[in-house]
Formats: sequence, C-alpha cells, structure tokens
Amino acid sequence: MVNSYDPLGHIKILVANVKGSKEFYKKIFNKLDWKNIKEEDFGASWVSPEGFGFSIKEAEHKEHEYKFGSPGIHHFCFKAKSKGKVDEFYELLLKEGVEICDAPAAYPEYTEDYYAVFFFDPDGIKLELAYY
Repeated sequence: MVNSYDPLGHIKILVANVKGSKEFYKKIFNKLDWKNIKEEDFGASWVSPEGFGFSIKEAEHKEHEYKFGSPGIHHFCFKAKSKGKVDEFYELLLKEGVEICDAPAAYPEYTEDYYAVFFFDPDGIKLELAYY
C-alpha cells in the first residue's frame, strides 16, 4: 500500500460494462505507472505513485446513460510528469482507438505551461491527461 500523502484521497465511478472498462483503464493506468490494488469481477482499483486512488464498479442501474454536459462529473484530470508524456499517452490512445475530444495542445489560459489531451472512456466520461 502506498503511504504517500495525497489531499484528494480517491474517486470511484460507476461503469456500464465492467469488463470493457477494466481493459480500458488497465491500459491507461499501466501507461501512467499506477498500481492495480484490487481486482474483482464487479470492479477494480488503482493507485497513483503519489497515493491517489481511482476505482470503477459496475453500475446497478444501467437504464441511465451518462451524457457529457449533464449534471454529474464534467471531466477528470490525471497529471503527467512532462509534456512528452502527454504526447506518448496520446499515441497510446490513438493506437487503442480511444475517442479523442481534443488532441494535445497548450492551454495558456489555465497556466503558463498547461499542456493536455482530452479523451472519453467507454461510457463517454471525459478524461484528461495534463502537464502543468
């Protein structure tokens, strides 16, 4: 278990298809060097090197379809250690056929060196990998 201090703690999201989402997030987190700390039939959990936890669990109520822009999570940002890592990650996303929202670009309106790629998970949840 990681003993680093992380003021955010963790997040858990519900997914429609746990098998497909586990495969998606495994590839993402392997590339980001996050450790898988729990693997079950109905979910999985990972932790960043700094101690932030991210879990998925199969949704009980699947009649609700997530729609970006509706009430709920807008997007979730993972941090990269360099702009080059954002570009490497983007290549993985392309290779895996992940739906890209915005290719890597600078966002000086956020911070001077903000650089990010935006993409969607299998349920349409917007994700971001950013260096800043």
